This record gives sequence, structure tokens and C-alpha cells, in this order.
Amino acid sequence: MKPNYSEKQQRKHATWPHLPNKLTNDLKMDFLEYSDIAAEIKGLMTPDKLKMTDQNIIFKNSKTGKVEQIQAGDMDIS
Repeated sequence: MKPNYSEKQQRKHATWPHLPNKLTNDLKMDFLEYSDIAAEIKGLMTPDKLKMTDQNIIFKNSKTGKVEQIQAGDMDIS
């Protein structure tokens, strides 16, 4: 059985501005991942996957499966 909400309550729950705040509070992303990028390696463009975390950046070649990791301590961001 459906609960009986007043029209005002229904409008409040259906408004868009409430949704992003709830989503941003509930979701915590530990990494960013891109599955379809291209990297230039030795002058050739190769299909790769890229994953970035607080600790490292990981490149994975889609054709060969070779994985290359760069640690956060090895990067200088200025």
C-alpha cells in the first residue's frame, strides 16, 4: 500500500535540487578511471586505460595488457 503524501510533500520529494546533495554525501570516489584513452608511446598512439588515485596513476595498454604505474611521490605538481 502506498503512503499518502500531501501534494506539498510530493513536490518537496520530487524537486531536483535535493538529489545532488544526497548523492554527493552518499558517494565517495577513491579514484577516477577512464577506459578509452590514447597515449603516445615511442611515437605511436596506443589505446590505454587510465586510473588515477591519491597514491598513483596507472596506465594499462588495452592491446598488450602491459601496466605502468607512477607513484604520487614521483610526481612534482607545481
